[in-house]
Amino acid sequence: MFIAHFVSWKERVRKYRKSMAKRSRLLKTRVRELGDTVMTRLLLESSAGAALGNGERDGGESRATGDGDMDSALWGRLPDDILESVLAMLPFDDRVSMRYVCRQWNAVITSRGLCPPDQNPQLLCNMAGAFSTYNQAKAKWTERSLSFVANHRDLYLATSDGGLLCFQNRETGALLVCNPAGRSSRELPPPLFEVCMDAETGEGRSLDMINIGHVRFLAARSRSWNARMTKCVVGMSFDRVRQSYRVVVASMLTKRPQTQVYDFATDSWYIGADPPPTVTWFRRSPVASGNCLFCVVRGLRDGNSEDALVWSVIKYDLERDAWCDIPMPRHRIRDSIFAIELAEHRGRVRMFLRLVHSLIFHCWELNADGASWLPLSALQNEVNERLAGTRYWDLCLAGGNLIYLMLVNVWDDEILRFVQCYDLTTKLWSRLPHIVPLNSYDCQMCLFQPSLTVAA
Repeated sequence: MFIAHFVSWKERVRKYRKSMAKRSRLLKTRVRELGDTVMTRLLLESSAGAALGNGERDGGESRATGDGDMDSALWGRLPDDILESVLAMLPFDDRVSMRYVCRQWNAVITSRGLCPPDQNPQLLCNMAGAFSTYNQAKAKWTERSLSFVANHRDLYLATSDGGLLCFQNRETGALLVCNPAGRSSRELPPPLFEVCMDAETGEGRSLDMINIGHVRFLAARSRSWNARMTKCVVGMSFDRVRQSYRVVVASMLTKRPQTQVYDFATDSWYIGADPPPTVTWFRRSPVASGNCLFCVVRGLRDGNSEDALVWSVIKYDLERDAWCDIPMPRHRIRDSIFAIELAEHRGRVRMFLRLVHSLIFHCWELNADGASWLPLSALQNEVNERLAGTRYWDLCLAGGNLIYLMLVNVWDDEILRFVQCYDLTTKLWSRLPHIVPLNSYDCQMCLFQPSLTVAA
């Protein structure tokens, strides 16, 4: 009798597996037939209703839609591989919304295979804790929220990398790392700096109370390049292999130049190599490439010469814990540079130069040896020839096939910013739609590649 019962149970299991295999083949066929997003969303809405418990009657009987094609009980219990195929058809922003349907969907969406990085990162504009991202494919800005972070309106964007944003609190000076897509955040412990000099009062205080963002904010209000220099720099490097990040803070406000590095793996700071003692940083946020941070500086000594170079590029190697100078191109252009920016492009560092009285953007790429520059084709901005005069170049960002230039014009206390985009594939310029935060002195911009798998 026991043997007969076992055989009967085994036969039921075999039939069940056969039935599930047949249903999986049917579902895969239906998924392949869903060519447009509208049908995909109809399927997801039906599936979501069943997943939330609204798609079944008492007794387990299924309820079909009016046309008889969508059985909500059937679609509500999709196997993970089928559900993953359906969700993968949606844009990234829609996938983020679908995470909140149920735990199963959240687990599937946050899997690594479902969220590959987009080819072109999005442009991010932040002001007072509210930020917008620009999607080049849709040619529109999308408003985001940091409401899940406490005191988010007091946050100043310091740096970013790997889908993470690093902010500094204006009131306390504390650093905070967050993942807006994954809605996770972490306040970093205070660095190990000793006594620093306050930029405004000249009094000494610990670095965790230095409002680096406020220093940069005050500098941005001036038209003078010298006033735009800063004594502190904050950078971030994300390791995609280890899924870990490090935050670097280099300060000239201490008794001697100091570098502090926060390691996410150990949740602690350690003291790094001292930066060059005579430099001032042109940007608070260096460019990350690999395990190195690249910075534009002024005031670096040229060998045995007593004269400080006007412009220089230095890098901090996180693995070797060393600062080093990268020689500028040999052409005699140092004294005629009007603006200089660094950008990371597909794993390589590029330098963009604009000379005085010129509308041409000269482009150089750092060679693999990390010690020399390779000249590339210059970018002629034919769309806007009003660059001359009071208008100046404020920011350059590069990612994927796109290069973004922020251009600024200042009249008395008013500021006007607009952003132009150059597509390396089509060789065409385009102007981004205007948004109000661009006209604020307190506007920060960076490139952002959303990720649901990176932990803050």
